Amino acid sequence: MRLDTENDGGIEIVSGADSVDALITDMKEDPRIDDSERCMIVAEMGKWMFALRIHAQIQAATGCGL
Repeated sequence: MRLDTENDGGIEIVSGADSVDALITDMKEDPRIDDSERCMIVAEMGKWMFALRIHAQIQAATGCGL
């Protein structure tokens, strides 16, 4: 489920899943968030991610230290 604002298309059900690489690219290239916000998002993701290896990969790729 995508939980966007109405300006960004609103709530919608999305089939399939993004790859980790696509998620990293989206986070690094999104002009709406700065580095501080990006690292906050990465930190929050770590609270619910069960695959710590993947979380470490996201941290390293986004520059949000371990």
